[in-house]
Amino acid sequence: MAGIDASTLLAFAAGIAGTVSAFGDKYLFDYRLAKRQLESDERSSIATVLGARPGQLRRVASRLHSRVESLDRDADDLHTWLRPAERSTDDGYYLRSSAQRGFMFVTFAALLQQALDSLPHETMRVRRDLQHQYVLLELATQARRALK
Repeated sequence: MAGIDASTLLAFAAGIAGTVSAFGDKYLFDYRLAKRQLESDERSSIATVLGARPGQLRRVASRLHSRVESLDRDADDLHTWLRPAERSTDDGYYLRSSAQRGFMFVTFAALLQQALDSLPHETMRVRRDLQHQYVLLELATQARRALK
């Protein structure tokens, strides 16, 4: 009878251990699932806040970069291309488009920086990519202030 009691006790202990293990596994599964859901929600909220602004800023920066490169490439013609007319409506294409590209870059940089400012502090603290982007935007706005 002592052998039956020992095996019964061992089976009971194994049942308890299995139950505790099942609860622990369920807790870990739920924790990982909740963590993934939070990460997904965070990515979704970041995408909602930022929208298409990063892509737009990249396109505008690329257009501005090509214009800056052309300043060196077409240096011989700049004295006529960048000369303002008597009326601003009569300014040449190169002058108007150069001003527009600079304005668009500054505008989209400010819009993206404003969107980043609206994100929670914790998100900005954790996400290195957003911190890097914010620093670059801050440099762009400092350059804008220097031009004033």
